[in-house]
Formats: sequence, structure tokens, C-alpha cells
Amino acid sequence: MIRMMKRKKARDKGGTTAQPGEKTRVTVDLSPAAYERLRSLTDFTHLSSATVVRQALQLYEFITKRTAEGYTFKSVDKEKKEVEITFIGYTE
Repeated sequence: MIRMMKRKKARDKGGTTAQPGEKTRVTVDLSPAAYERLRSLTDFTHLSSATVVRQALQLYEFITKRTAEGYTFKSVDKEKKEVEITFIGYTE
């Protein structure tokens, strides 16, 4: 389940709505395995869960858009061996 809520906009002293800083709160139900992956990433990177999710979203967006443009991705190991990476989730 994903639930999205807009935060109420902050108001300045004059009672008008302030523009900067508007955010949307998202609540996501994760399986125990997915939660453990998130927790493991936050421990490894020393970043907050929100930061890890935001960065994952940025990476997913980049990969999805580049895949749609015909790009491919490769992993290169320490011995310089290249392996093409196939991402799931994007279909034309």
C-alpha cells in the first residue's frame, strides 16, 4: 500500500501561504524482506531511510528513461569483465 498526503503549507506571519519547503508525505507498507534491505542500506550508507528512498527513486528514473531511449547498462568487475545488466519494470 502506498498512501500520499500533501503537507499543509507553512504560513508566514502575515497569514499568507509560504511557497518554499512544501512536501508530500508518503507511507509505504514493506514486506519484512524489503524493510530489511532498506535498513541494511541505511546502516551501510549512514543515510536516513527517506534519503535512501529518494536516491533510489532518482536512480530508477534515470535507468527507466535511459532504457526507453535505447541505452544499455553494463557492470564491470575488478578483472574488467563486462556483463550487461537487464532491469525489470520498464516495458515499451
